[in-house]
Amino acid sequence: FSRNFVVPTFASEMYNSLKTAVKGFIFAHEANVNFHHRKYYRCLNALNELIRRNPYNPDLLVMRGICYNKLKKKELERQDHNYLRFFLGSNKYKKLGSCN
Repeated sequence: FSRNFVVPTFASEMYNSLKTAVKGFIFAHEANVNFHHRKYYRCLNALNELIRRNPYNPDLLVMRGICYNKLKKKELERQDHNYLRFFLGSNKYKKLGSCN
């Protein structure tokens, strides 16, 4: 009879996954609240962390592009526009307006 300690390892992995998911929800909440209150620099902090965790999410990139637009940071908005359009092949870049 051998003892296998898979359960503690599995529990630890589940805890870490849950902790990561909760942090993601907290950043998403921060981004939404700050965007709604027009606190675009604070919103960008949360969005940058969310995008670091999931760089292929077009909705996050659009929201960040809108923040850049509101802050008159056209070059950064253009970078997100081009990333959405050419790298991700998403048509959501149209929400950012003309960045040509």
